[in-house]
Amino acid sequence: AADVLRPVFAASDGADGFVSLEVSPALAHDSAGTAVEAKRLFAAVGRPNVMIKIPATREGLPAITETVAAGIPVNVTLIFSLERYMGVMNAYLAGLERRVKAGESLAPNASVASFFVSRIDSAVDALLPADTPLRGRAAVANAKTAYRLFRQVFSGERFKALAAAGARVQRPLWASTGTKDPAYSDVLYVDELIGPDTVNTIPPATWNAFKDHGKVRRTVDEGVEDSRRTLEE
Repeated sequence: AADVLRPVFAASDGADGFVSLEVSPALAHDSAGTAVEAKRLFAAVGRPNVMIKIPATREGLPAITETVAAGIPVNVTLIFSLERYMGVMNAYLAGLERRVKAGESLAPNASVASFFVSRIDSAVDALLPADTPLRGRAAVANAKTAYRLFRQVFSGERFKALAAAGARVQRPLWASTGTKDPAYSDVLYVDELIGPDTVNTIPPATWNAFKDHGKVRRTVDEGVEDSRRTLEE
């Protein structure tokens, strides 16, 4: 799969064309074990366009820093909360800073931070009254607020110093973007989350629906204040 996408990787100067490979979930609460396994998997595949998937557990954060510091592309997966997302971004920056301090190149360090979107609505909707207007709004509100945090962190002084050394931003990735509730638009989690520096791992059926009736326009930072109020409610 990495070989099939290698031309995309080359044409985008290492920004796109990645395949993700997950560390065993049995290591989700083992920082050292996750870091060791990430290095082993990356070496075993032997392709530069492979992202090693590390879950955003508390124990995963040090492993993210260690893996980034080793020059391995990282897909941080299973992010749900904004608080944990801040920890993920800080772990990524810490790994880049270690590489700079060691005199290493930042060119290999592509990374994404993966939010599981529709699952948030599935969980929150189950706790809400059937007639509330808040149903079906938590997931998009959470993602849009996360994007605002992304813009703040990656326009800050800490990242500017790293960008000067060649660092790439850690792009937000919207995962689980197929609509699970038939009462909602079948392209809800695509239409509402379009914007620069984002990735959407769209399921095939959702992609076909979007090609048929989706709208391509920047939406990910529309209504951010409304999103904040939705989360507060």
